[in-house]
Order: sequence, then structure tokens, then C-alpha cells
Amino acid sequence: MQRYWLYQEQGAPRGPYEATVLLLMEQQGLLRPGQRLQQVMGGEIISAEEVLRQWRSTAPEQAGPAALQLGPLSTAELLDRTFEFCRQHFLQLFLFGCMAHGLISFSNVLTGFLPHNGTPLEAFLALVDQWPLLLAASLLWLAGVVVLLLMQGGLTFLAAETYLGRPKSIRQSLASIPRRAWPVLATVLLKSLLLGLAFSLIIIAPAIASSYVKSLVFWQWVLLGLLFLASLMPGLVLLVRWFLTMPAVMLEGKWGWSALRRSSQLITHRQGGGFWQLGETRLSIVLLVLFVVSVLLILASYLPVILDRMLPQQGVEHFANVGLLASVLEFLVNSLLMPLYTVATTLFYLDLRMRREGLDLELYANQLTRERAS
Repeated sequence: MQRYWLYQEQGAPRGPYEATVLLLMEQQGLLRPGQRLQQVMGGEIISAEEVLRQWRSTAPEQAGPAALQLGPLSTAELLDRTFEFCRQHFLQLFLFGCMAHGLISFSNVLTGFLPHNGTPLEAFLALVDQWPLLLAASLLWLAGVVVLLLMQGGLTFLAAETYLGRPKSIRQSLASIPRRAWPVLATVLLKSLLLGLAFSLIIIAPAIASSYVKSLVFWQWVLLGLLFLASLMPGLVLLVRWFLTMPAVMLEGKWGWSALRRSSQLITHRQGGGFWQLGETRLSIVLLVLFVVSVLLILASYLPVILDRMLPQQGVEHFANVGLLASVLEFLVNSLLMPLYTVATTLFYLDLRMRREGLDLELYANQLTRERAS
């Protein structure tokens, strides 16, 4: 008969837990070996170390690595898990990325046929003459943004379910989108408006400089520079703290301000470990690594244009072919980067929930319950 155990933490009872769950908690640093445990029903009080020693002696085969597939990760492990996940599910993720960026890329191709030469007035008059094409490209771009956001939500669902051992097909992931479509769009709109207001503070320093540019001395320019950097901080802080809104919407059913608050709660959770274990620090490191990867891929996509600029011109037709090749490469790069960022965001969200709420323990306990029921 399986025994269950309770323990006290900060005056509040925790549990009941099976010995397998206690093993996970011990190995993740959530349970001290000397922690006093009380058996449910029997009332026996014993140390966690003794409980786990007895359990290992009677069921050693259950303590294998299969029970440790999930758990809190270091920043390096999180990045490694992200790239490994993308490698294992490359085709599925890449197809998702292609579907997400299809309309936007097509609208960009259409804008390539619009006139761009001449003076600003001549270019404007030429655009007026081509208004049907301009309208079609604009509507396609707007529809493409909506599709991109919804596909990002579906990809978040796919990444989370697959990572947690419940693999989903592309069709199943697409089926998760309609019921969360309006919450996704409403939350992204609210987030964009609030971030726009926060980043609008950066116009303060340039406005002051433009008004007194002739009378400012060196130290005043330095102060204006510091003011400009300070005006960036509110927007950057909110951008980092609201980075997990999409997983909050797709995986927890939250939306609007509730999703923004949920993301901020997870990012700002403090569990010790110093500066490098802060949610903001770890997320910044992850984003920095992904930014470097993005820059390298984007530079590669513009290589045809760069080489064309260095070589003698071959005529309008040649330039159009180079532009088309650059558009195709840009589409492929975006189709690679969008899944990479989405997977990293989703895995970071799951990692924070495991650290803050013991999500891995909850999932493992549910798995044990299903196994006993079957």
C-alpha cells in the first residue's frame, strides 16, 4: 500500500506527497533531508532522509532517471534544451513558421512593385496612381500580423504540450487557436498600447535638446544623454516583465491585464541565488543569445543584396531578381526565428512555473495517479 506524507513549511501544511514526489523535491533542493514528515492516516513522524532511504530500499527501480525528465533548469541548460527541442522537432516548427509568415512575406513582395524612385513628391504621386496595389499590400500585411500572432499562440501550445510529454500534431495545435483568438489579440493590443506609452518617454530628451541646442554646454549634453537612457528604462522593464503573456493566455486561459500581471509575477519571483538567478537577468541572457543568432541569420539573408552592391550593376531585371532572392531568404529566416523565440519563451515560462509552483511535481503526481488508475 502506497503511503503519503505531509510536512510543515512556514506554518502551512504541504502535501500529501508520495515518496516518488518527495524524491524529486529533494533532488531539486525543495526538501531538506532533515525535514520532519508526518504519515497520512498512520500519524508516524520521521525525517525525509529516512523516508527516502526506506523507499529506495524497497523500490529502487522506481528511482531512475525517467522521474527526472522535468525540473528547474539553469540558464545554460534552458538554452541547450531550447536548441535541442528545435532540432528534434525542426520540420514541424519550420512549417509552423512558414504558415505564420506567409501573408506578411507576400505583402512585402507586393510592395516591391511600388515605385520608390524620384523626389518624395514624385514618389508620393506615383503611389497615388498605384493605390489599388498599395491597398492590397496594406490589407495583406494587416491580415498577416493577425495570423502571425494567432500562429504564435498555437505554436506556444504545441511547444508546451510536446515538452511536457504530450506531443501534438500541427492540426491539433491549429485547433487550439480559435478558442483563444480574441484573448490573444486583445492582450497583444493592450500590451502594445502600454509599451508604446512607456517608450514614448524617450522623446523628452530630444525635445529638450531641440529647444535649447544652441545654448547647451558639454555637461548639459551629458545630462540629456543620461535622461535619454533613464527614459528607456520603464519601457525595457515592462517589456521584460510582460514577455510571458502569450504562454499565460494560451496555457492558463488568462487575457488582458490578468495575463500581463501573471507574466510579471512569474518573472519577478525571487527564490534566492543572487543576481544571476533573477528572472529578469536569466531572461535577458536568453534574449541576448537569441539576438546574436538572429543577427547572424538576418545578415545571411541580406548577403545577396550586399554582394550585388559590391558588383557592377547588371540592369533592372538583375536587380529585381536579387531583390526576389533576398525576399525568399528573409522569409526562410523569419520562419526559423519565430519558432526559436516561441520555444525559448515557452520553456522559460514552464521553468519559472516549476521553480515557483512545483509544476513538474504536480505533473509527475498526476502521472502516478493515472498509472495507478490504469
